Amino acid sequence: MKRPSPTGSSRPLQVFVLLACIVAVPVALELVARLLQWQQQRPSLDAFAVPDAFVRDRAPGSGFAMPVDASVVPDEDLLWRNRPSIKRTEPVVPFSAAVTGQWTLRLDSRGLRGDEVSATPAAGVFRILCLGDSVTQGFNVDQGSDWPALLSRMLATRYPSLHFEVLNAAVPQWSWVQGARFLFRDGFRLQPALVISAFGTSDQLEPVAVSDSEQMWLSENLRDEPRGTFSALLASSRAARLLAPEARSHSGSRGPSPGCLLQQASGTDCHRVSPPEIAATVHRIGETARAAAVDSLFVNLDFAATPAAAALRSATLRDGFAFVDAVEAIRAEWLRADIRRSHRLGLLYAHVPIVPFGRPEFPAPQGRGPLIRFRTQLAIGSSEVHVKGEGEIGSGFRFDAPMHDDGDDGDERAADGVFTAAVETPPSTSSLHYMFYAGGRPEFAVPTQLAASNAERVLRFNRDSDAAVQPFGERYLMSDALHPDAAGQQKIAEAVFAQVLQAPSLQRAAAAARP
Repeated sequence: MKRPSPTGSSRPLQVFVLLACIVAVPVALELVARLLQWQQQRPSLDAFAVPDAFVRDRAPGSGFAMPVDASVVPDEDLLWRNRPSIKRTEPVVPFSAAVTGQWTLRLDSRGLRGDEVSATPAAGVFRILCLGDSVTQGFNVDQGSDWPALLSRMLATRYPSLHFEVLNAAVPQWSWVQGARFLFRDGFRLQPALVISAFGTSDQLEPVAVSDSEQMWLSENLRDEPRGTFSALLASSRAARLLAPEARSHSGSRGPSPGCLLQQASGTDCHRVSPPEIAATVHRIGETARAAAVDSLFVNLDFAATPAAAALRSATLRDGFAFVDAVEAIRAEWLRADIRRSHRLGLLYAHVPIVPFGRPEFPAPQGRGPLIRFRTQLAIGSSEVHVKGEGEIGSGFRFDAPMHDDGDDGDERAADGVFTAAVETPPSTSSLHYMFYAGGRPEFAVPTQLAASNAERVLRFNRDSDAAVQPFGERYLMSDALHPDAAGQQKIAEAVFAQVLQAPSLQRAAAAARP
């Protein structure tokens, strides 16, 4: 028997129901997705009360780490940049019994630290643009105590007939490629006569899975990709965003990026910017400035002594660019201070070989690793003094050694207030991160909301060493392991000032201003 065919009147109804279902299901999924996103929505950057840039989060895009700090905001070209027109006052971190206080950061409408300036310099103004990371911006030092501000005052004193504007455009945790992108996009528009660049620590400090250049390329190309109507709707769909990570999870684990694979093929971990790319970026900055009739100066402020410092030094030597090693200038001050302290106390001077980062040579005697003698000075009569620390990342080496002031086992003089401990390290270890403890309390304290900091001291070595006599809870010229204090910023300004005086553009301006 034949089944009766649908009537003409019922067929349109069925088609309508089918189309309604096709539309209703995606709409329902979208409503559920938006509800889930609303319930899980994170607070904005302004909601974080973390007082520095050491806690990190993920930037929009492909999961790139950026500082979580109210002083920075995401940027499609630069990954992140300074937040314009803010003023913040925060405690100095880390703090100790000897180091307390607050510091203020004030950024103008362009995100530059300091007073508001015009888009272009007025007639007769000699403008200098300073690029860098948190060292140049002046982390932990008050407004006007960052080295660009100090440099401005030193130049004004030296040349009272000239008018100077020294712009501090540094951004926390910026790398060489971020600084170069800013210079080409915004920096040259400010019409500086001299550009001073000082990056490096963030480029090589920690391993990553995606390099900066790749992340910036992805951000630029995904933003500029033309979209059709359907693609635009799909990109704005919350449901598609929720389903996309699930689809990726079934396609296999995400490994290192192509750029990272290339770095790893050379036998190193992947970092944000490789040494060859740093050298290429330095070359590009210097040659572009030269073509624009702008002087350039490069400064090493990498107090972590990463391979970025060596890449910068070799690039400036190869290309003939002006260079200042401010880290070496401060290290020389550390050495002089240790000699004076040791002489006053009647103790041996520090003996710690300075070696290239990650290249231990002259191994310790066969059968053991290097023996390190730590010394700290604190009030006589203190009890339970320890030195605690660990080796470099991945070494697995940790130590907790009691210190004594009894004239035995390496302690040079009894009851002189200098406590001593000797620690034998594994043969493969070439650096230690450590702190001294008295009565169970660390010499430097950090707010509990910080996931990490640079509070620990760092010692690099390649054989038996005598560390300097270090006053408990004090650092000379430094606020932490990576950032100079106000006195350290002054030393940087002095080193940079001496080289700026040799800049051809400044010499021409000074000659033109003579009566």
